[in-house]
Amino acid sequence: MKNLVNEIFLPSFQGFYESIWSPDWEMISIDHEERGITLTDDWKIDEQYFTDLAREYVSYLQEVYRNDLGVDITLEFVELVRPKEYNFTTDKIYCNLYCNNVKKFTDRINTLIAENYDAVGEYIKKNHSSYSGFISFMSADVNDWLDKWLEDDRQLSCLLYYLVEILRNERGELESLDSELCYPIHESVDSFYYAYPATDKAREELKAVELREAQEEAMRKYQLKLPLEF
Repeated sequence: MKNLVNEIFLPSFQGFYESIWSPDWEMISIDHEERGITLTDDWKIDEQYFTDLAREYVSYLQEVYRNDLGVDITLEFVELVRPKEYNFTTDKIYCNLYCNNVKKFTDRINTLIAENYDAVGEYIKKNHSSYSGFISFMSADVNDWLDKWLEDDRQLSCLLYYLVEILRNERGELESLDSELCYPIHESVDSFYYAYPATDKAREELKAVELREAQEEAMRKYQLKLPLEF
């Protein structure tokens, strides 16, 4: 039986603002140019794209955590939280973490922390120390994390990510986790298919383009049926 350990967020996810997860407007624009669509600025990306990508991200990251950390866990998508403005925060993915054996999971993570104590401490110090312009609400001392990480959703979220990064660095993997996941996720969730005309003029233009394309395709099929002349 799956036991709910905690709800966590995924620190590895960079968000959608000017990142590898941003909609690919360059590809959309190229397609529009080839098809004769001129009102690309009047197009938008369906909000479902962002949710679908977040769900796919959770699915792929589940396998990363399982394989890299050696833990038998299940991640279940809960929600994607998107800020109205990106001045101080970015998009966050939240999911529920389940496991069949909580003790086995806890023992495994504690073992990894012990084996990589100094590196974990450096990650915590680097990411959770206050400085001018930033106030951390989490301790920057690894010893304050050792007894509370299972119950503290923020510590648990960060620890899993830090341990994956530490183990990846030990293996000499220089590519970021987001970069590694980018290609397979975009193969499943491509913003190209979520683009839509958002104004009446853009919809009218698309309708005219599709009508022309249909007529051209009908003519092509008709010509293929004509007998060859020698």
